[in-house]
Amino acid sequence: MRVLVLDGSSMVRRFIREELEWGDYEVLEAANPEEAREVLLTEPGISLLTLSMVLEGMEAFDFLAEIMSREFLAQVAPLGNDNLHAVFVTSNDNDEDRLRGYYIGAADFIQKPWQRGDLLAHVNSLLGCRTEMQDLNVLVVDDSRTIRRFVRSGVSRLGAQVQEADDGDTAWQYLQNHDVDLVLTDLHMARMGGDELCLKIRGNKRLSELPVIFLSSNADDARTLALFKIGATDYLTKPCIQEELMARLRVHLERELLVRTLREVSGIEADPDIEPVVGPGTGGEACRVLLVDDAEVNLAVGRQLLGRLGCDVATATCGRQVVDTFARARSRPWDLVLMDLAMPNLDGVAATREIRRLEVDRITADPDWGAPLTIIALTSSPDETQLADCIDAGINDFLAKPFRVDKVRPLIEKWAGQPA
Repeated sequence: MRVLVLDGSSMVRRFIREELEWGDYEVLEAANPEEAREVLLTEPGISLLTLSMVLEGMEAFDFLAEIMSREFLAQVAPLGNDNLHAVFVTSNDNDEDRLRGYYIGAADFIQKPWQRGDLLAHVNSLLGCRTEMQDLNVLVVDDSRTIRRFVRSGVSRLGAQVQEADDGDTAWQYLQNHDVDLVLTDLHMARMGGDELCLKIRGNKRLSELPVIFLSSNADDARTLALFKIGATDYLTKPCIQEELMARLRVHLERELLVRTLREVSGIEADPDIEPVVGPGTGGEACRVLLVDDAEVNLAVGRQLLGRLGCDVATATCGRQVVDTFARARSRPWDLVLMDLAMPNLDGVAATREIRRLEVDRITADPDWGAPLTIIALTSSPDETQLADCIDAGINDFLAKPFRVDKVRPLIEKWAGQPA
């Protein structure tokens, strides 16, 4: 992916370039708004812009407003630069600037100086995808294009899909024919306001449990109470900073994800025809699976699903735990490892590299140790760079989150067992 760095300081541009290139981003540079404008109009495939709060000859907010305008986005659309994420780099991070920036179209802010890796983490969160939420669909209803863009940026950072409507009537028509996991709506709009839309949702049998979050500039307690009485799930007052929006959305989306996954697991529990999967070797022993994820919800759901498939399940919350356990083992501890890639302390790729290094010594010293451990990465379809890193580290296969029995079972049968 390509990133444009706009800053008058060549030293700052170099620092940003070095950090982002370490994350395999291609970095372009501009020293002033004129140069940045020219790059955006001529260079294709720019996904993100970092820009200083202090620019030569132009206020940073004015420049952002210009490149986020309909006219400019139409000009750069043929180059694929019309879905640009903008990150402000500032030495004075404050709520006033954040509110102004977010409502113009900024995606994030980072304060100077930052610890090495912080900027890369911000960029990854914007351009990457939280795979566990990739199947969730959020409907944003607001007659302000600026507000819709602000909300879209936050929802996209969480990895969910975003649909837009500019009034309640359009939103209601969309809900009749599409599955939606959460509605975030303005209160006052032409052709059906958010309150009427909420009442329609609560009165529909199929949609009655759908979370509805209101986003309104009216912070009156009586109005807020009235909205909760008609079925509002939550309420946010405009203006709000994107971190608050994302925190509220994350809570409700994670709940929806958990409910969806538990429904599937409950269906598995109730299905008497599901046969267990057994591990390799004789005697039909249970397949020994290690599930590694830093999210307790994912561990709980995965443990239940794998257990129903007859697996002997152990869990860990980071790659370091896996490596330490493997290093202490006197025999091959598991038949298969399902490991998340993004974890604290030691990520999935780094943990796999360490395990493969330890395996060479174990297999050489002990002929009875057995075949190399099967390691499956828990992720969405990786991009080319991530795929190359995973293969180079020794990862055998990939499994998309959230867990689905129709995806889990074939992989277990392929790598670690056969139907009983």
